[in-house]
Amino acid sequence: MKKGAKIKKSILVLVLLLFLVQLVACTEDFDFDVNKTYSLKDYEQVGEKVTLKKKEYGGISLSQSAFLEISKSSVYKQEKQSALNLEDNTKLQMINCQVLSKGMALEAKGKETEVSLISSDLSSYGEYVAVLSQKAILTSSGTSFSNLEPKGKGLLITEDASALLNNVSINAQDAAIESNATVSLFDSEVNAGALRFFEGASALIYNSRLFTQYGIQLTRKNSESSSPINLDLDKIKIEAEKCAPVNVVDAEFKIKIIDSKIVKEKNDIVFLKNSQGILTFSKTTAKGDINLDEFSSMTLIIKDSSDFKGSINSKNQEINTSVQIENGSTWSLTADSYIKSLVMVEENLSSIKSNGFNIYYDCECTKNFWLEDNYIDLPGGGKLIPLN
Repeated sequence: MKKGAKIKKSILVLVLLLFLVQLVACTEDFDFDVNKTYSLKDYEQVGEKVTLKKKEYGGISLSQSAFLEISKSSVYKQEKQSALNLEDNTKLQMINCQVLSKGMALEAKGKETEVSLISSDLSSYGEYVAVLSQKAILTSSGTSFSNLEPKGKGLLITEDASALLNNVSINAQDAAIESNATVSLFDSEVNAGALRFFEGASALIYNSRLFTQYGIQLTRKNSESSSPINLDLDKIKIEAEKCAPVNVVDAEFKIKIIDSKIVKEKNDIVFLKNSQGILTFSKTTAKGDINLDEFSSMTLIIKDSSDFKGSINSKNQEINTSVQIENGSTWSLTADSYIKSLVMVEENLSSIKSNGFNIYYDCECTKNFWLEDNYIDLPGGGKLIPLN
């Protein structure tokens, strides 16, 4: 009996030691190496796949083709480092988790590195909440990204990385997103200083609400690159308190605004500085002005029953915008406007409502041959007037 009691006591001590080891491990970083054999029961390993069993972690670092699943858990990083750090073809699936870090909440890099975030909350006191680079891929649904720093940013997607974000919320005092790569944002809400896209970026924003201070900014980050920025805005609501909803500086661009309503009456809705590109309104109501500086040029296409109510270059009177209006769409003037050329389907001016204002056009532009340098009356009392 005494021998049995000693054995039971030894077993109890061993169990307690194992429990203490696990308790201490709850506050330590988890660093998974696919080549290492684990014996504790706070995760489960089958081949190269690991499933965590604990509830709290001080940080997770994955490398060497690791595959990790984690759910209903928390990661708290007290140092100014990434709470979740992935590289070298690793995969992370996180469901219903919370991540809080004094540094970045997530950093993922490397080809075939994949992160899936579902119904989780990521918060950071770092420069960014999440950074993806070197062809890493992020998919996220039902997740919030919050930067708690006064000048903090949301997500950085760069170096051929990509992000597919569905039903997410992004909160940051500075940019919600910065990217020169591929970004898709669906059914989401943004509260931030701006959204910022650089040369080479391709972004689709669909059925989302964007509440910003400085709107969507397209700009050049690398002076040696000339890759255009492609931006599709479909079924969006955008507010910009302090400037135009769309601002383009030192960049080439293609912007399509589809089935949306962009309104900032008596103010700019689009502003260009030293930029060139194409802006298309499709099934869209746009109310506000478009202004370009003397070093910019743009083609504006109004199509698919769109309505544009505003002026073009009423401030600086530059003739550097070509306007194309297709059947079923209208341009209603709110001030005298200055354009490079005017292209109308069947040369029908009934789509322009002048409201007593004039359109000044470049008589030396060959696209205006059909106007024959004439003064032409417009519906509503204004005129088309040639400029030498």
